[in-house]
Amino acid sequence: MSRLRELSQDGQPDALKNDPDFQQLRSLVRQLPDMRKEALMKHLEEKEPLFMSVQEFSEITGIPVQKVRRWLREGLLKGKKISRTWLIPREEVDRLKD
Repeated sequence: MSRLRELSQDGQPDALKNDPDFQQLRSLVRQLPDMRKEALMKHLEEKEPLFMSVQEFSEITGIPVQKVRRWLREGLLKGKKISRTWLIPREEVDRLKD
């Protein structure tokens, strides 16, 4: 069973239970009609997400969450702020490695 299918059921991995970004996304997905929900799940399973949360970026790079948020505010990292949530393009990980 894929990770996304596991997330679409009631059981959530422990790491995501307290993630507000995940909870917000989950809430939005639940509001979608079933046909759109299936199409979205299929799309997400086939492709790697284009953006990641601050927490994910921190885990991948080893940079503390607070420093990532500060770099986003200062423009040192590219990102989009939607409401109170930062979304960081996947390319930023590669850019930091170079």
